[in-house]
Amino acid sequence: MEDRELKHIIREALTKTDENKIGVMIRKEIRDAFGKDLEKKVTAIVEKQIKGTKFEKEVVKISKDVLEQLYRELWMRRMFWKNAIK
Repeated sequence: MEDRELKHIIREALTKTDENKIGVMIRKEIRDAFGKDLEKKVTAIVEKQIKGTKFEKEVVKISKDVLEQLYRELWMRRMFWKNAIK
């Protein structure tokens, strides 16, 4: 096969049927590689990563930053909302 023919094949637009066939092939390959319980495996991996202390520390840090910024904004703009409360 010449380069020109190969370039023409590569440049061809995929039809909807081609896209569907590719999707079916990919799903079949995933099912063959990971088995039918792929969702359970992914869930187990995610739960394992979430339970780590590193993740929890990052969540706490982000929460503290958000609350600090909120408090700062409320304090700086207190004249706008303070009178509305009274």
